[in-house]
Amino acid sequence: MRAFGHYNLVRIAADGSHIAFLHYPGFFEEPFPTLRESWRVDLAQGTVSYRSYADSLNPPILQPQGIVPAADHPRRAEYAALTATAESIGLFDQPTRIGYQQQWLALVREKGYRIAGYTLIPLGNDKTAPAEPDGYTAPLHADWQAARS
Repeated sequence: MRAFGHYNLVRIAADGSHIAFLHYPGFFEEPFPTLRESWRVDLAQGTVSYRSYADSLNPPILQPQGIVPAADHPRRAEYAALTATAESIGLFDQPTRIGYQQQWLALVREKGYRIAGYTLIPLGNDKTAPAEPDGYTAPLHADWQAARS
């Protein structure tokens, strides 16, 4: 297990039962950064657990980033604007669909957008959009259809 010290976000459970130290390498470079590793401290049990997502094909992502930086952070307005846009098109309406990178990218595309930096670009207005967004992999059984009688 790696030692603490290589994290850039701390999450404290609402009930105070545990603390998580999270490492998002692209925290300030990516609009929805992926989680690389985490340390979870269970305060009641006095235990620490470690998890790495370095080799994951579908790592957890952080969103909405607009509420995370301190109020005086120089890019907070940029993060907040992206979050507001994502909220306005319904990207956060189903929280169970947005925790992992592949599902997130599929949902963004399903809503008719692609991510370009800190902007959500409507696909209908973007003639340069690739067929699939960067990092997108079709979910397993994407072409499967139910038999109807």
